[in-house]
Amino acid sequence: MTPAHTAALTAATTGTTGTTPALAAAQDSVVGVFLQFGVLGCLVLVGLYFFNRAWKDQQTRAEKAEQALAEVNRDTRDKVVPVLATVLAVLKDAESALATVATVLKDAERAMADQQRRDRR
Repeated sequence: MTPAHTAALTAATTGTTGTTPALAAAQDSVVGVFLQFGVLGCLVLVGLYFFNRAWKDQQTRAEKAEQALAEVNRDTRDKVVPVLATVLAVLKDAESALATVATVLKDAERAMADQQRRDRR
């Protein structure tokens, strides 16, 4: 084994590398970890940035949709429900009026039937 192989094997097993002090200090941070990977690290950072931005945009859209839904629910509760209550009261009045009309028609039918029986005699 050559001395270069021995040094590389020693560095790999002990965890020490021949890095510069700036890179060694940067290894302690998240960015430093990505800097070790060069172009691939930059691509990952850019990808994470755009993913984070897209995530925030989706969160904003979801919050706006929830606000719009809350507004529609509030409008429904404030405007439509009272109108439906009024409609229900009107329908009950119409039902009682139709019941009265049905009773009058039955009475008129009986009266006509009685009149026809009397005319036959």
